[in-house]
This record gives sequence, structure tokens and C-alpha cells, in this order.
Amino acid sequence: MPSRATTTVLLEAVHRLRIKYPATKIVYADYYTPVMEFLREPTRFGFSASSRLHVCCGAGGPYNYNLTAACGLPGASACANPATHINWDGIHLTESVYRLIATGWLWGPYAHPPILKAMPGSLDLRTSSVSEINTFSYASS
Repeated sequence: MPSRATTTVLLEAVHRLRIKYPATKIVYADYYTPVMEFLREPTRFGFSASSRLHVCCGAGGPYNYNLTAACGLPGASACANPATHINWDGIHLTESVYRLIATGWLWGPYAHPPILKAMPGSLDLRTSSVSEINTFSYASS
């Protein structure tokens, strides 16, 4: 699979950069792996099995996708529950997918190392208040 070969080359390059610049925090964030996991096993992540190819917002056709009636154009409509879909409009993923990817980048397993582990003293967004988040400065940590 070409993506695995590319990932291996990228991880080796990141490793060399970490050795060359030890004071620099370098994180490899993987987008491909989670998307492929969601497509292979959608129900494991809370998506409907039909959402592998069926878009949430569109019009017509077996996959609810039509170039002439794209999301936002006359004739297109959105599904009742976007959270159960992987693909929003045939081009973009849904908010639920992006949330899972972002969570995987922040805490793992889709970033090496996870972003918040790479930054000691980072703000824990899971337990912080909105005012703490708005006033946090990485320069002070």
C-alpha cells in the first residue's frame, strides 16, 4: 500500500529531524489512518454502515451525490443525523469525523507523539473552563 510506504518515509524523516533539532517539538499527525479506519469499520466508531459511500448532504443517485445538486444548491438536502455519517458532501468529512481525528491528534493515537503530550504544561481541554482556555498562553508554560 503506497500510503504505508509514505508514512514510513515520513516517520523516518521526522526521527532524523528530532535528532538534528532536539529542542524542537516535532509531531507527526496522521490523517489517512483514522479515515481508513472509519471507512473499514464505521459502526465501531458510531457511524452507520451505509455511510461508507453515502453522503449526508446531497441529492440523488445511489450515494446521495450529484455534481449538479451539491450541498447548498437547489434540490440538495442534509440527512437527519450528520453524526452517523462519515462524508458530509462528497468532498468534506462530517464534524464527527473531524472531531475524532482532532482528538486523536491531541491525545493519541493519530499523532506521534500526541500533541498535548509533546507540550509539557499544556492546557487540558477536557477539564478546563472556557475562561481558562481563552486566557491560556503557551509562552507562560
